[in-house]
Amino acid sequence: MADDRAIRADLRKRKNWSSQNLSNKIAALVNKQLMSRSHALYVIAHENGVKLEPFGVDAATLIEVGNLAARYGQPSQAQPASNGRAASTPSAAATKSTPASRFASRDLHPRVSRASRKAYTSGLQQEAVRSAFQSVNNRVKRLTGSSRDGRDLMGWAFSDSPQLQVSDLATESTQNEHQGIRFMMQGAMTGIRNPRAHEDHWELDDDPIQVLELLGFASFLHRCLDRCESYAATS
Repeated sequence: MADDRAIRADLRKRKNWSSQNLSNKIAALVNKQLMSRSHALYVIAHENGVKLEPFGVDAATLIEVGNLAARYGQPSQAQPASNGRAASTPSAAATKSTPASRFASRDLHPRVSRASRKAYTSGLQQEAVRSAFQSVNNRVKRLTGSSRDGRDLMGWAFSDSPQLQVSDLATESTQNEHQGIRFMMQGAMTGIRNPRAHEDHWELDDDPIQVLELLGFASFLHRCLDRCESYAATS
């Protein structure tokens, strides 16, 4: 596994950059090119002469970084048009997707869209994630009528004597699914919602790709709750 922390330290020493200055450069490249924070770090290091192999970056990633670096530094080029005049090829900036279009493209559950769209499209990615998982928590509270919260709520709601279930739990497979949903719900509250509720800045949410994946996970949990409601209505 690549040692990103050591790469950061090497870059800061070479360029006399502060940690915040480097973080700003990484964030700018992530937002411009929609790549992960690690890949943005590697591109910046590559552009500034840092040899990545000694830091554990594998061969496949090195190739990808080289391609990203070439694309990152490439200006728009003029190409001949049919009338013989030069026609400008749209630059990456001109064709770059917007936060609103990226959000819309995920086809998220309506409850996640309502909870998170405004924050995400305003650049408040940590708040978008927190709000999405808080909406899951609040929905389970409403469905069960419980004042419990977070991990404790999910463990109780999806226990072996469940308040919520997606099926009749008549087979080993459906029981396994039920247990898995319980663990996912509990993990989401403990490992995703809680850190964002307690910290002013959660660095992982600087990565727009990961944020959209987390919103997709919250969307999946809401679809599980849709199934719970459907099962309750027919049982």
